[in-house]
Amino acid sequence: MEKEDLQSESAYFGNVLEEVVAKEFSKRTNLKVQCRNAILQHPEYPWMIANVDRLIVGEKIGLECKVSSEYFEKSGDQKKEGEQKRYLNKS
Repeated sequence: MEKEDLQSESAYFGNVLEEVVAKEFSKRTNLKVQCRNAILQHPEYPWMIANVDRLIVGEKIGLECKVSSEYFEKSGDQKKEGEQKRYLNKS
């Protein structure tokens, strides 16, 4: 599979599975999440901008829903760009 195809597949499944990941997070943590289709900006620090996948209801916390595959990890792209190889649940 070519690099461009891999990125397209990764982006596609990331979008398709975002709702599944958000629901599973909510189930495992007992925290309610909601969609917020907006770019958020901190009122005191205008350079602090975020586009989060979900917001945790009642908190000032965003949720980024990520999926990963073993194949993508082995491609080496993440290591070159300095990204983490694994996403951890830090709750």
